[in-house]
Amino acid sequence: MIPGQPQTRVGPHRLYALLARTAAAAGFASLRLDPHGWGDSPGEAEAIAASVPDAVAAAQVLRTLGLDRSPVICVGLCDGATVALLAHPLLESVLGRPPGLALINPWVRDEAAEASAQIRGHYLARLVSGDFWNRLMRGEVRISRALSEATRAVLTTARVPEGHDDAGAAADAAQWAPAVLEQTLVRQDVDGVLVLSGRDLTAVAFEAWL
Repeated sequence: MIPGQPQTRVGPHRLYALLARTAAAAGFASLRLDPHGWGDSPGEAEAIAASVPDAVAAAQVLRTLGLDRSPVICVGLCDGATVALLAHPLLESVLGRPPGLALINPWVRDEAAEASAQIRGHYLARLVSGDFWNRLMRGEVRISRALSEATRAVLTTARVPEGHDDAGAAADAAQWAPAVLEQTLVRQDVDGVLVLSGRDLTAVAFEAWL
């Protein structure tokens, strides 16, 4: 179980702790992970791509314990789900089989998808909100600022992504997401489940990218 930053192995609202106990009661072993620099793990906190070796190290522990002979499912939330996708090829090499994936609101670094989520999840919701129109009539909404932000979001969704297949950009932690995630998601031999919150901007952005 890989948490998203700045969450720890406990998980938001104790999600991972509760999930681990539920799995244990059903006879499944689990390992909750604090990537280096987060929670109780030593080191300096880094960008999420730096957590990939931690996920691989966790898989090596499972292999040492002999648990790799059973199916392994990698659970990730937000950028923890993204780490699971990024680490998937390496996890397969350690475990000898592709692990299953349980992805909760994966985070994708894609400006167009994020802008689309902002339009769908924020601006359109405001247009049908009675509270918004009441505030507008009372002069509590800064029209020029709102229009500027909305226009910027619309223009961002219209931009064509650049160079996602460039090897140098793929190696850059700031450009990792779309190409690498797509390579894992389109594989036919990967079993998994995707969970998206209905009103979460990260989930809406991932759905727009997908």
